[in-house]
Amino acid sequence: MAEGKMKEVNAFRVVPEAGKAYFLDFLHYSPKDQRAEVVSRLRLHEAELKSFRDRLARDLQEAEMSFELKISVGDIAVLYPLSQAVN
Repeated sequence: MAEGKMKEVNAFRVVPEAGKAYFLDFLHYSPKDQRAEVVSRLRLHEAELKSFRDRLARDLQEAEMSFELKISVGDIAVLYPLSQAVN
């Protein structure tokens, strides 16, 4: 990869940290390799994470974007349009 060029973010995950903190990892996921690479990481308090979740849900609904998201802490949530969703 060329220096200064970031990989596309197409997935994310939430990883518990110490206390009521969490890491929100933005990932580049390769379905072919079934591997994910961390592109960026944020450390958030539980309240900030809930606010982020609510804002993301609202913004996706307003943009009329339909994504299949089944999220639990530690799992990778890959952003697929519903027409391409993998069960």
